[in-house]
Amino acid sequence: MQQLRIYEQKLLNKGIRIADSRLSVTFDSTNCTVQGTLTVDEKSGKKQNIEFSQES
Repeated sequence: MQQLRIYEQKLLNKGIRIADSRLSVTFDSTNCTVQGTLTVDEKSGKKQNIEFSQES
């Protein structure tokens, strides 16, 4: 679970907003398993100037 928290902090440091974080923890006789899903909001493109001309 600590690894997920470290990963979340890295995302936050990059300015990525975490919209939702869901974790599930399961135990059996010898193991503890943590699974998680993060939903993030981040920019997926880049700014680009577009030039165009109007023709009559």
